[in-house]
Amino acid sequence: MNDPDALLVRVLAEAKSLGIPVSREIDPHVAVNTRARTRFGRCIRRSGRFTIELSERMLEAPERSCRQTLAHEVLTPVRAVRTTRSAGRATPPG
Repeated sequence: MNDPDALLVRVLAEAKSLGIPVSREIDPHVAVNTRARTRFGRCIRRSGRFTIELSERMLEAPERSCRQTLAHEVLTPVRAVRTTRSAGRATPPG
């Protein structure tokens, strides 16, 4: 069984070592969504922080698949900031 919190730490370290910007506002605890059926993960902004959720199915998936999903979700706040900047609106913190 995958440990999503430990994998998130690894994914964040890998991104930083590659020079990929990541938000400092990502909660270090990955929430497990037991109801998700059509998605593997998602990144939610709540109260100025980003929470990453993984589908319960990802806990039993190959570690590589779980890490890929976490990496995708880690980049979500970066894409949100770039999209907001390109649209000329105020940039959200993070």
